Amino acid sequence: MVNKLCHLSAKNKRAMFGWICILIPIVGYIIFHVFPIAISFVLQFCSMDYYDLSTMEWNNFANFKKAYTDERLWKAFGNTLFFCCAQFVSLAIALVTSSALHSKYKGTKFFEVVFYIPHICSMVALSVMWKWMFNVDHGVINSFLVELFGEAARINWFGEEWAYRWAIFIVLVWYNPGYGIIMYKSAFTTINDTIYEAAKIDGANTLQRFFKITVPCLKSMTFYLFMLGIIAGMQTFDIAKLFAGAQHQGYAGPHNSGLTLSFLVYKQAFDTCDMGTAAVTSWFLFIITLLMSVISFKVRSRGGDN
Repeated sequence: MVNKLCHLSAKNKRAMFGWICILIPIVGYIIFHVFPIAISFVLQFCSMDYYDLSTMEWNNFANFKKAYTDERLWKAFGNTLFFCCAQFVSLAIALVTSSALHSKYKGTKFFEVVFYIPHICSMVALSVMWKWMFNVDHGVINSFLVELFGEAARINWFGEEWAYRWAIFIVLVWYNPGYGIIMYKSAFTTINDTIYEAAKIDGANTLQRFFKITVPCLKSMTFYLFMLGIIAGMQTFDIAKLFAGAQHQGYAGPHNSGLTLSFLVYKQAFDTCDMGTAAVTSWFLFIITLLMSVISFKVRSRGGDN
């Protein structure tokens, strides 16, 4: 075999080396992606002892019955949709902010960096910071509210269901715009400044130029960020998990108000070792995300945007 390799032409050696380079990531993808996906699909229909694949047995759709009759699934689904809306609020903030930063005023580069900092910071550190800020007694937010509206305005952010849910929503809205601002800023380079100058000569004010020029010209980038927002929103996990870590009531905050579908999969798979139910929930999350994506593409195509 060694002798045969030695007698290969330089062209054949390069071809073989190329195939080896191609096969390495393909094999890795099959082992670490395709195989786990296939196992999770099969697990929906089987019971298994802990993580031992050799104990898999057909269980007559018991996992589906257990998953879809669990009220936590529907609670998590509603929470996930609510937190997904934070992505779209962040998208609107990113569009308005990037439009303001597109101006030729001094200091815009500084603010671009400032707005992007949360996106590159550790969510663990950010969650600790926000937990302190939402503290019922000594938090900055409650101190500000009490200063403005009196003691009656104090909110128990980690004790009330609605407040806990809105606390996570606020953190997501604060965290997400940075990436959108950078992407929109790059998209602004594709818009010819003469269009704005012509509109200004015609008497168009700032709002008219924004809605008649900026928004239509950035439609493709907006759709791209919108799709990323759907995927990221449906997979909300880290902030929900980190906020729930310090809570002692409920499954994920008071009355499961911070429970998301991804968080539920984590709890089912690693807290109770119920891999079959976790697989059902995972595929439920995948199907919902896929449906929302398909609907978005359909609406876009009907709108005549190519």
